[in-house]
Amino acid sequence: MSNWALINNGIVIYVVQQDTQPVFPPYTVVNVDDQPQVSPNWTYDGTAFSAPVPVSTWIITSLSLKNRWPQSAWSAMLQAVTTDPVIANFENSLSLALYVNLKDPSLAAAIQYLQGSSIPADYQLTSVQATAILDTPAAIYEIPPGFPGFNPNAITPIPSLETP
Repeated sequence: MSNWALINNGIVIYVVQQDTQPVFPPYTVVNVDDQPQVSPNWTYDGTAFSAPVPVSTWIITSLSLKNRWPQSAWSAMLQAVTTDPVIANFENSLSLALYVNLKDPSLAAAIQYLQGSSIPADYQLTSVQATAILDTPAAIYEIPPGFPGFNPNAITPIPSLETP
């Protein structure tokens, strides 16, 4: 019995065991007897196989975004919802969102706005805080249901009351 990788668009879809080389158009079929580690989701560039690269996700729940925020600044910012249309739009968008994409340009713009010199100090974000919010890949407990890496048994740590 031989092991055969069935590849479509450079991605291993199946590995099958068969005596002879299978013919399954539109798959490219490659013998992997000398590479037993090859499995679905590996890539093939026409000459070599590569293991899948772990995908760090930038999708988190809205609650996780709130928990990344300095909590006193979050509370103070929400007080400005009635007087600042940018903050009102940001808060409204978060309340409607099923999840937050940390690489969404509108989120980056809102956080950049909250670093501005016209923002009151009690909810103004520092560049270190903004970077921590936007540039930290999702932890396992932050990933929304239905996204790769979601673990229903992940325990969310108690948010820190300190400013990062």
